[in-house]
Amino acid sequence: MKRASTTHLAAGSAFVRAGAAARASEDAPPLTVRLRIHPAALAFVTGFPGVIGLLAVAASLGRSVPDEGARPLGIGLLVVAALLLVLGVRSRLVVTPDAVTVRFFGLRSTTVRFAAIATATFSMTFPSISYAITFTDSRGKKAIVHANWWRREGSAMVPIFRAIVERQVAFDRTTARIVAQVLGVKRPPATIVHHALFRKKRTW
Repeated sequence: MKRASTTHLAAGSAFVRAGAAARASEDAPPLTVRLRIHPAALAFVTGFPGVIGLLAVAASLGRSVPDEGARPLGIGLLVVAALLLVLGVRSRLVVTPDAVTVRFFGLRSTTVRFAAIATATFSMTFPSISYAITFTDSRGKKAIVHANWWRREGSAMVPIFRAIVERQVAFDRTTARIVAQVLGVKRPPATIVHHALFRKKRTW
């Protein structure tokens, strides 16, 4: 992985608040942590289609001759914004001593037990445009935790990372780097190596 690559830059900024929280707090985390999406992040996601939709509807209503194209577009965008708002409010990240549960702008939650996690990998997950760590268990079930979206995310990420380090979960290089920078420990060994699709000798 090149030093100037997008993935490298994303890894350097992922879960930064989690690392700061881990170094600043000396208290043991609670047995169960329940987090919601940060209001600013939710406002960003819902605000863009909401504002465009309002402008389109207002422009349509302000014309002497109604714009038949702008009005349905605006209404559609307002519906999208409302849907994202509902899904965002219902999103959650729950960490117990035994498992992590995630619902991120979805209808259903996914729970993965720490004892069953086989791999932890860092990437951008479709359709999201933000990076996340994917925790995959031995049966293929995946809990995807997006970086820098959650309120007080340090209270969740610190126990997650400690649990997977203790269980010697397989990491890729980027996840290992993030775990080290959040926990403030020596980088754990990376046992997963990604190869480029067309340049097989290039790894990250």
